[in-house]
Parts: sequence; structure tokens; C-alpha cells
Amino acid sequence: MKIKRLVLIAASICIGLSAHAKDAKLAATATIEKALSCELPKGKYKTVQKALSTLGAKASKDGEYTLSTPVNVFGLQVTQLSISNDDVEIYIATLPGAKLDEVGKTAKLKPLAGDYSSNVAHGTLSAAIRNRTEVALSCVVSK
Repeated sequence: MKIKRLVLIAASICIGLSAHAKDAKLAATATIEKALSCELPKGKYKTVQKALSTLGAKASKDGEYTLSTPVNVFGLQVTQLSISNDDVEIYIATLPGAKLDEVGKTAKLKPLAGDYSSNVAHGTLSAAIRNRTEVALSCVVSK
């Protein structure tokens, strides 16, 4: 009888831990999505770093991260992103295979000199060609 009770307690603990881990991953995903869509206020850089860690993102030396599970930003699947916090917080999603015009329209950005850009609640959200071929969606946080 005691063994069955211990097994039930252990199973309950495992289920609780699993639910907590799932909640933490959902919260981390939401944080990354908000950062990339310029919905996080200034000063949340460490929160974004923690979210990336929670999601098990692999980091390179130059601040680029690869997610094993994509996050959705304006309906676009993102697995590659970079973040920096030198003088200002910047979050950049790399969108291989995406078309610049489609990203600009999907993110509801205004055309600007061949790129797309809009001032939003917490900064400037832009879509542009990066590294000659890849479309990047970037947020420069100012507020």
C-alpha cells in the first residue's frame, strides 16, 4: 500500500514539474515573439536572454541564436535570431527564404527607400535585406 502511495506521489510531482516546464517554455516563447515584434519596453534584454536559455537556444560567439522549435512573429516562422545590447537593445529575426515585400506587408510596415520601417510603441520595427540575400526583421528598442 505504501509503495503505491509513493508511486502516486512521485507521479504527481513529475506531472507538476512537466506542467511547470511547459508553462515556462510558453512564457519564454511569448517573450521572444514580443521582442522580435518590438512589443517589449526598454530594459528587457536580460529577460530575452533568459527566455532564449529556457528554450535551449544555441548561441554563437557573435550573439546569434538558433532555436530548435520556431517562434511565430507576424505569422512568420523564426528559428534564427540575434540580440545585442551595446548602446541600445536590438532584436533581429533572420527569415531565410522570405520575400522582403511579404514581410513588410505582414508586419504592417511602411515602405521606406527599398526597405520597410515603422515607429511602434517601443521603438522602430524594420524589414530589410541582410547579408545580400536574407530578409531580416529588426526591432531597435527606444522606449
